[in-house]
Amino acid sequence: MAERVHGLRRDGQDIARCPQGRDIVLWRNIVQRLDWDEAHFEEAKALITKYLQDPAGPRLAAGSSNASQRYTDNRRSVSQYQTDFSGFVSNMRDENRQAQIRLQGNIDKLNADIDRYNSAGEQIKRALSQIAGIPSWMTWLIAEILDALGIASVDDARKALDANYAEQRRLRDEIESVQREKERMNQMDADLARANDTLTRLNRGITDLIPGLDSLAKEWANYHHDIVLIQQDMVAAGDSATKRSLITRLKLMGGSVDALVAGMSSYIKIVEGSGFFK
Repeated sequence: MAERVHGLRRDGQDIARCPQGRDIVLWRNIVQRLDWDEAHFEEAKALITKYLQDPAGPRLAAGSSNASQRYTDNRRSVSQYQTDFSGFVSNMRDENRQAQIRLQGNIDKLNADIDRYNSAGEQIKRALSQIAGIPSWMTWLIAEILDALGIASVDDARKALDANYAEQRRLRDEIESVQREKERMNQMDADLARANDTLTRLNRGITDLIPGLDSLAKEWANYHHDIVLIQQDMVAAGDSATKRSLITRLKLMGGSVDALVAGMSSYIKIVEGSGFFK
């Protein structure tokens, strides 16, 4: 896809260079070389014929049309890619949201486990605190306190409390890990949204640029067609009025063609300035 997009810029640059070749710009190479009275009419016919035989003329018209078609094809590819990518983004964001719900459920469960372990740890702490205040010979009372917790001895109670604290630390570490995963998915969701927006702007940008190129391609084709018609009329022209009329048409067309060359150069600057084809 990146190669297709870069190709659009190259197409435009190739077309922009075409009018810069020798014997292409009608006004400079034909119109300004003649005094344009009837005495030069045969010379004008010869120049127009030579002009039409120059392969650069048809190549320019064909090249513009081909580039216009390539822009259209590329837009279709980008549009299809956008559709596919938008579907992918939609699915990924849905999956992300489901995963975030699942991860939040895991966090809630881990917090509940921590609360449970914290409560059990507090019970052991209270029991050990009570036992610390009881004379060691009152073994039956100590045993009664420990039995209530399902613990056989004071050493076992201390070990149980240490294990309880270790498990709480493990659970908190797991919560942090799950939270980081949730944040990563949030970031992925935002990145996917930005990528989708960028692709939408690219598609819109190409859509906006294509009409200009289509218009220029049609103008080149029309211009070349008109030159052919004038050349045919010049071959058949016999009276002064017809010759003067054809000379006037050529003068008008010369200015139009130069304007078209300038228009193409301006258009290429717009294409490059759009930022879509760098």
